[in-house]
Amino acid sequence: MTEIAKKPSIFIENQFPAIYREEARELITIVEAYYEFLETQTNQSIYNVRNMFECRDIDTTLLNMLIFYRNKYLKGLPFDQTNIRFIVKNVMELYRRKGSKEGIELFFKMFYDEEVEIYYPSYEMLKPSTSSWKVGKYLQLYPVDDVTIFSDIVNKKIYGSVSNTYAFVDKVYFVKVNKSLLPVIFISNAKGTFAGGDVIFTIEPIRKEYGRVYGSLERLGSVGTFEATQDNQVGDIVTITSETGRGATARVSSVAENLSGEIQFTLQNGEYGYTVDGTTILLSNQSIFLDNTNLDFIVYERVAQDVGANTHFATVVGQDKQSVGLLLDDDQEAFVEGEFYTIQREENITKDSLFVLSVNSTASASVGSIRDTEEIEIIVDLIEDFADVPLNSVNFSTVPPAQAAMTGGSANITTPLNSAFVPQNLSVGYIDTLSGIDPGQNYENNVFVLARENFLSKFNYKDQIISYSTNVSNINLLVGDIILQNKEVLTFAGQTIQRMVKGKVVARQGNTIQAKQLSFEPFIKENTFYKQGTTTEIEIVSLSRTNASLPLGLNAEITGSSVFLPGKILSVDVIDSGIGYEHNDIADMNNTTKSARYKELLDNAIKNGDDQNNIDAYQSNYDTSLIEISAQGIIKARSEGKTEGSWQTYTSHLNTEDGKVLQDSFYYQDYSYEISSSLNEEIYLESLKDIAHPVGTKMFSTFSNLSRINNSIEIYSTLSEITITEYILSNESETSVITSEDGSQYIVSTI
Repeated sequence: MTEIAKKPSIFIENQFPAIYREEARELITIVEAYYEFLETQTNQSIYNVRNMFECRDIDTTLLNMLIFYRNKYLKGLPFDQTNIRFIVKNVMELYRRKGSKEGIELFFKMFYDEEVEIYYPSYEMLKPSTSSWKVGKYLQLYPVDDVTIFSDIVNKKIYGSVSNTYAFVDKVYFVKVNKSLLPVIFISNAKGTFAGGDVIFTIEPIRKEYGRVYGSLERLGSVGTFEATQDNQVGDIVTITSETGRGATARVSSVAENLSGEIQFTLQNGEYGYTVDGTTILLSNQSIFLDNTNLDFIVYERVAQDVGANTHFATVVGQDKQSVGLLLDDDQEAFVEGEFYTIQREENITKDSLFVLSVNSTASASVGSIRDTEEIEIIVDLIEDFADVPLNSVNFSTVPPAQAAMTGGSANITTPLNSAFVPQNLSVGYIDTLSGIDPGQNYENNVFVLARENFLSKFNYKDQIISYSTNVSNINLLVGDIILQNKEVLTFAGQTIQRMVKGKVVARQGNTIQAKQLSFEPFIKENTFYKQGTTTEIEIVSLSRTNASLPLGLNAEITGSSVFLPGKILSVDVIDSGIGYEHNDIADMNNTTKSARYKELLDNAIKNGDDQNNIDAYQSNYDTSLIEISAQGIIKARSEGKTEGSWQTYTSHLNTEDGKVLQDSFYYQDYSYEISSSLNEEIYLESLKDIAHPVGTKMFSTFSNLSRINNSIEIYSTLSEITITEYILSNESETSVITSEDGSQYIVSTI
């Protein structure tokens, strides 16, 4: 804006022609004097016109103009000439805060230069279901080597590349798990949910990536299908641990209420000779009770029974001295009390059952993983699969009459064998875990469990009986020793390679041992063998197999116990995600609440002087509960982590330190407030109600001689401060501080 000249009189002389400036100075002087009069007198036009913009500005306006500002903006409010200019300029701040605590405080500061305290009795009122609970959220990232890249992430807005979620970073921790540093980012004000695989990045001032979200424990799947205990209750708190994870807790959300027999699978010995895809877990679905003192049956042999005009068939899955477990060909064709017989032996036997149980096929399981694998190359086609195929068939692989297609695909009488049958690569090892477990229901008895490798078991590789030379005097073979043999093997490609044959001594008598096969290649008589850890070669005198053992691929030991578990945990809700949990791992749960219940029973028994047998029983239950696995579940860890949380407000809590009062609808109510001030209420009451008092509320006043810390007036906005609670993710953690080259420090917790 162009500056307006306040004194036009200085320009008068130049407005006259030169002849007037030379011959008529008196006229110029008179005109100049006239304009000086107009521009210096406040009631003259020139003065007012030339000062119009100053009059519009509250800081420079005339004193007699303040009345107009007062009537427009402060009508009915107290003021004087010392504060009206400031009040008019800031009165909008007051109007905007009308009805609020800040508005009342600003009212007293502006008009009375008074510091006051505002108290709301409703803060002290007991209000059901209004206490605020806050759950912390965090992101567990993949391990990193350089923690310094996170030095600028706190208080920044981060984004997820896959979920399109964003949030603000409150804190960053680094937790050491298995010698790796896992970044743990605590977040707030998230919009959306971060997911596993999200690349975390910021965009200000430039895009910067910090790592990829691995995910934290969000839920447990398949609870109730693994190992479990009874006497759990809904609401119990369980701790969750896994091979790598620590610190998680959950609340039991449902338990079994009916007394129902369920099968609890226990892998006693995985044994060598199994593949994941080729192994079937067979469960007996009917038990036949009889005198079986001599264990007359062979595992996996076929038996039959004539029931009326029909014949029912089954496979023997297992046996003991009182019973035999059958897997029926058809659940509808159950065996009944009476005679049944074997059908595959040269001389079959007939047995008479005492009684039979009803058929139950509700439980199931499968192989989850194998360990200590050996890679073998083998033709998996079986002659028996093609026994019904005519030699003049166009295609031997047609199913049926073939039971399975040839690995080489289409073949006939003219197809070379090396084209019809193609070697397959298999990973063979020990059964390590079971998966897909369904415990079933309403079982009356234990079941027999048989893990069958559908192809390798047909080789019938039973334990080998090895007699060795008596010339070896310094080698003592004991049960449990591992023996080895180097063997040349001809591959399908025509190459000769060295294979290591491996076995385990399971029995010994003199210079004869029984060896369980721990490799697909068996021992041969032509080569020497040696004890693991030694180099002394031992000659084989004779070599045979024993029919008393189960063959490779059919000899794993798995039990299926029928347990009755009222109060078995069926589901849980995760309340604290902990740290370090691997997706799809199996997690163990321990019920700490149940342990506390048992401890209370024990303490009461001791206090009341109960019988020592009762005290011992309570002590045993308590000791067992501290270490037992209450339940297991499959870890699902592909989302945000959460902490158990804490109370942020206590308006619904009884017996808090500050106490709570009941509503009296006068002083203690939702629509009252109290002003603490050194001023008499009569001075400010009328003005306060006109401009700052919230409509519909009741005001109370009390005397308070507050110290005046600062007399200057500051216009401000109150910001809500969010308190971030820091949680220790593991009670067993150790913390240390890492200092980077630039001096930044990072907290590191070690699990």
